[in-house]
Amino acid sequence: MDLTEPGRIIVDIADRMLQDAESLRAVGREFGKEDTGTLTIATTPTQARYALPAVVERFIKRHPRVRLSLREGSPEQIAELVTSGGVEALVLAAAGQPERAVALTDRANAVGIGSYLDHLEAWIARGLACAQLGDEPCAREACATALALADGTESPLDQALARLAHSHALAALGDPEAEAAGAEARARLDALGLRAAGWETAFRLAATGGREVSPRDTTEVA
Repeated sequence: MDLTEPGRIIVDIADRMLQDAESLRAVGREFGKEDTGTLTIATTPTQARYALPAVVERFIKRHPRVRLSLREGSPEQIAELVTSGGVEALVLAAAGQPERAVALTDRANAVGIGSYLDHLEAWIARGLACAQLGDEPCAREACATALALADGTESPLDQALARLAHSHALAALGDPEAEAAGAEARARLDALGLRAAGWETAFRLAATGGREVSPRDTTEVA
């Protein structure tokens, strides 16, 4: 049975997340070496009052340079906090709802919870959705942030995908640099033995909402 277009997008992105376990391991190794940073814990008020104090005390003794931050809420609120908005935002943008996608990434990036991948995906989605809206400053800022996040890791896959998404944002904005950026991204994926096709489809749809956009096309589509 064939998947719908949004279904294929979700499968493509889920496949990318599974393949990118390397990034999570790299970040974990880096955090473990430095033993610094901020750890945010989302918990219910009851757990915060009765279960966590002893655990937090032991943690602080073992990792004195790590700053702990507690966020309290209901189980439903906690689930919302820890769920990545990046993938959902990509799907919304691909479905022609870039405003909702941008709003979702605002929330995802504002919350101090989530893995590096959660935030990378949210910034990528934001860049593509803003490009679809024709908001060039927003798109460029989001893509630059995604590139900086990816380049700060040891994951060549993330670095290639951030560049591929950037190329599709540039294409939607009518920037002639899009072709060169895309060629670089595909070359990086080729070097990893990976095909760009699935990600190309996801990013193209998220940047255009499914409509055809020619270079320097500024015509609004009803």
